[in-house]
Amino acid sequence: MDRESLEKYRNVCKGSKIVSIPSEDLNQIILMAEGFIALREDVVDKEIEKEKRLKEFPKNKNLIKGKSY
Repeated sequence: MDRESLEKYRNVCKGSKIVSIPSEDLNQIILMAEGFIALREDVVDKEIEKEKRLKEFPKNKNLIKGKSY
């Protein structure tokens, strides 16, 4: 997609101008959106895994503060 097309899409998103979007460009936008959603799901999955690990292996609370081993 060229810069002019991207400007048109940005204006559509803002609601300031209505333009027709060619189907091949629309497919490109859909693929980009699906990629972004997949990326977000991956980030959320990593956070969930991190929380599970912290619950399974909590930090040892019996260590004496101020001493290093």
